[in-house]
Amino acid sequence: MKAPASNAPGAGDLVTAFATSDAVAGPPGDIAPDRDSAGAGDSFREVGRDVDAALVRMERAIAGVVQGLRDRLARRRAVSELRRLGRSRLADIGIAPDDIERVVDALIAARRARAATRGRSPRPRAG
Repeated sequence: MKAPASNAPGAGDLVTAFATSDAVAGPPGDIAPDRDSAGAGDSFREVGRDVDAALVRMERAIAGVVQGLRDRLARRRAVSELRRLGRSRLADIGIAPDDIERVVDALIAARRARAATRGRSPRPRAG
């Protein structure tokens, strides 16, 4: 337990011992809850479930941001590569020069839909 010693010389220093020799005699707020007491296990399990649920939500949010960044990078690369092909090559593959962005957006959306039906991210995770 650490508490400021306001009545001792050098007030403001932290004291690291109980005022009494028995820790139970101290103020009730200074004692950590006993995990083995009746009903304590339920509250710890509830807190654990809440923490797990919060971690899952954070993971999904971060994964969404990362996927958005990957999609934007892939879109930018695909658009620049298609623009470098030239009009004749674009005509050969059936893309009008003015429709490059629309075609790339459709390809990215299709890739995302395929990945969603498979239940995993479009790009394998590095590991």
